[in-house]
Amino acid sequence: MPLSKSRSVVKFQIESDGSWEIAECYLDLREFIRAGLQAEEKLTQGLHAFSRRKQIIGSPWCEIVEKFCDDQGLGHGVWVDTFTGLNLLSPHARYRKVGEIVFVQVHIAKGENVGYQKPRVYLDPHDWLYRNAWAVLGSSLDDPGAPVWITDDAGETWQARGECQDLKAFEGTCDINYRGKGKLVVSPDGAGYCPLTGGRLRLGFFYGDPESVPCWR
Repeated sequence: MPLSKSRSVVKFQIESDGSWEIAECYLDLREFIRAGLQAEEKLTQGLHAFSRRKQIIGSPWCEIVEKFCDDQGLGHGVWVDTFTGLNLLSPHARYRKVGEIVFVQVHIAKGENVGYQKPRVYLDPHDWLYRNAWAVLGSSLDDPGAPVWITDDAGETWQARGECQDLKAFEGTCDINYRGKGKLVVSPDGAGYCPLTGGRLRLGFFYGDPESVPCWR
C-alpha cells in the first residue's frame, strides 16, 4: 500500500484538561489529484466546448456535465461533495464518477472567481477516490518502520496499524522532555511529536485494499 510524500498539514493543541486535539488537518486537493488521477484533456476540451452550445449556455455546471454524459453516451453517475465525504481535502470540491471517468469541480473561496470552477475531466481506473485513507506517521515519511495511525473521518479517531495503541490513547503534553517517552508532545507552533519515536507527526495518505485498513472494516 503506497504512501504519499505529502506536504499537507496536521497541527495539534493541548486542551485545558490535558488531552490533545487536532487543531488543523488537511490534505492538498491538487496534490491528491496528481497522485492518483490521470488528466483527460480531450474530454475536458470537449466538455467546455459543449457548455458553449446555445441551448445550454449559462446552465449550472452539474446540469451541463449530466447532459454531456448523455450526449457522449458515457453513462450516469452521482455527484459527491468532498466537504462531506473526503473531508480532509482542501479546498473542497465536488465530483461525478462515471465508470473510470471523473468530472471534478474545485471550489475557490478567495479571489475574484469565488465558487466552483469549470470542471476538469480525469481517468480514475483504480478507484483512487474510493480506495485511500489518511494517515499520521510517527517519524520520517521515508521510514517504512515508523508507527502509523490511520483515519477515514477527518481526524476524529486514529487507529493504529500494527500492535501499538490508538493514537488517542496517548496523553498529550507541552513538556518537550516527554518527546518519544509515551506522550504526544505538542510544540507552541502546533507541531505534534510521536509518543513512541519522538519524530514529528506528519499527514499523508495510503492507497490500496480497503480490507487492509482497520478503520474501514
